[in-house]
Amino acid sequence: MVSALKFLVVDDDLAIRKTLSDVLEVKGFDVVAVGTGLEAVEKVKMEFFNVAIIDIRLPDIKGTEVLKKIKELKPAINCIIITAYPEEDPGKTLSQGAADFFIKPIDLDRMLKVIQKMAGTA
Repeated sequence: MVSALKFLVVDDDLAIRKTLSDVLEVKGFDVVAVGTGLEAVEKVKMEFFNVAIIDIRLPDIKGTEVLKKIKELKPAINCIIITAYPEEDPGKTLSQGAADFFIKPIDLDRMLKVIQKMAGTA
């Protein structure tokens, strides 16, 4: 059931965290949002998430490092990388285990389609 999906949103920008959380909650998803990579890793150690949406540039550690740690802890978590920096290499990030890559401003319709595909409802 789609509404059972649990999301972890990791972004140091409060407005982006709130927007993504609000959109996902309106769709019926359970959302936990944090502002640092280390917080994200701690949450993953303590809770189960279906999907993690991770900003690539965080104040403490790189989003790619968060991706790596999450995949080591719980390989089944689908990870989506987001960034405001178009020069980031999506191919490299995808090869590190990300399910998808989005450049900010995020196309929320496309992201929701990707999420539905992950949930098997597309």
